[in-house]
Amino acid sequence: MNAKTRILNAALAVFSHHGFRRSSMELVAEAVGVTRQALYRHYANKEALFAAVAEMLHAGALDAALAAMNDAALEDTGVARIVFAGLHARFKHILGRLAVSPYAAELLEEHDRHCGAITAEYGRRFQAALAHRIECEAARRDLGFAAGLHAEGLARYLFLGAKSLKSTIPPPAPEEFAPDLFRLVCLMIDGAFDDSVSM
Repeated sequence: MNAKTRILNAALAVFSHHGFRRSSMELVAEAVGVTRQALYRHYANKEALFAAVAEMLHAGALDAALAAMNDAALEDTGVARIVFAGLHARFKHILGRLAVSPYAAELLEEHDRHCGAITAEYGRRFQAALAHRIECEAARRDLGFAAGLHAEGLARYLFLGAKSLKSTIPPPAPEEFAPDLFRLVCLMIDGAFDDSVSM
């Protein structure tokens, strides 16, 4: 494991255990086993370190979502299950790490304050990948979109709906989030195509 990964994993543990406000560069340096000065050579301040942790989580969530959609597509489970697999993997990757923290609400609040650009960028990447997968599955199954709808729009609605479900304070536990997300996806996919869709 390289130095950057060690630092980010230790920082995630510190933020989860102490919350953003009570965490410090000193606590992270202790957890990594380096001096504060060594940590400052990598990250200028706590906010920069927090943003780097957020980027690590978002990148991991995107990778998890792409892998889940690919696996579900290979199993030919139907459009709704493929979409659900991607959305669920993405949010589970992040929620699974936040839900265990007693400071989950604070961490989400600070995430929104400090990491808007990161969230937006990875959201765009995921939405584009989801739209591409929907378009491929619709073509493979010879499904026509309902009037006025297209893959990009459907991906956007699905992503916004999933984000709304996970935006409760405190964030939902993954086992509570999954059934609601699956129902949302099934309802949206069912209404998205002219032809009946295999769920």
